[in-house]
Amino acid sequence: MTASPDFNLWLTQNAAPLFVDVAVKSVLLLALAWGAVFCMKGSSAAARHLVWFLAVAGLLALPLLSGSLPGWRVLPRWMDWTRAEPAPAVAAVAAADPARQASITPLPANIPGPVAIAPSFAAGWHESLSAATPSIRVPERTPGRAFDLWRVGLILWISVGALALLPVVLGTFGLWRLERTARVEKGSAWLELLKRLLNRLRIRRSVVLLKSAQRRMPMTWGVLRPRLLLPEESREWTEDRRRVVMLHELAHARRWDYLTNLTTQFACALYWFNPLVWIAARQMIAERERACDDIVLHHGAKPAHYAEQVL
Repeated sequence: MTASPDFNLWLTQNAAPLFVDVAVKSVLLLALAWGAVFCMKGSSAAARHLVWFLAVAGLLALPLLSGSLPGWRVLPRWMDWTRAEPAPAVAAVAAADPARQASITPLPANIPGPVAIAPSFAAGWHESLSAATPSIRVPERTPGRAFDLWRVGLILWISVGALALLPVVLGTFGLWRLERTARVEKGSAWLELLKRLLNRLRIRRSVVLLKSAQRRMPMTWGVLRPRLLLPEESREWTEDRRRVVMLHELAHARRWDYLTNLTTQFACALYWFNPLVWIAARQMIAERERACDDIVLHHGAKPAHYAEQVL
């Protein structure tokens, strides 16, 4: 299937320069974030996570800003596909008679308006120009090999990006099924503990406490109405273990980690070709867990005892 010339023209003059421009800027943005985090070794994990998240969120806004705002140009002039080419007729005349190339002078752009020419003078001028200038046939412009390469690149980028988003779709569906099969905890002791921890962390959103035998690890997901899932074996936990585990999971809800994780996954799918975005995603996971651990320790848990409960 052959693409239309209009699509080829749009691809090379608009999409291709924007793609290269955004790709280069994404590398610079993540490199800047990496340098900032490197200088923040003494800062908290939450601060380092915030720097990474702002950089990743900036990647999602980068195509829109690069396409709509003037300014920061990173492409060299020889890679600028948007520059206007010489008019076909002028280029053809110059190619047919190189000696006349110096005599071809383009009209100035600031002509105040059309110039009225008498019909008799125009006819004579046209005849003299036709006699002096040989008949030149301007060939039609056909899509070159660059068009095909950019089409293949566009298809490849969309295909790999869709594959990168597949775990997000499957994970969302898995969480939906897990919530349907889990039971809502209604025990007064659990709900009272949940209420105390929500007040301590100053979380104003309602959190649904779930229990499931399909998972052995606690987990939290959701944005506006988070779900906190505990394994069924948690009924045998001590009061202190319940408190530190739920405190860690609620710390994710307080920090909106589910939303930041989704944002990172979309950025990885959009910039899958950039290895720095995958490194940033891995660093965000590590800093996110450290930040939640810091919250638990800040609320009275002893480091040695908390490490034992986590293990």
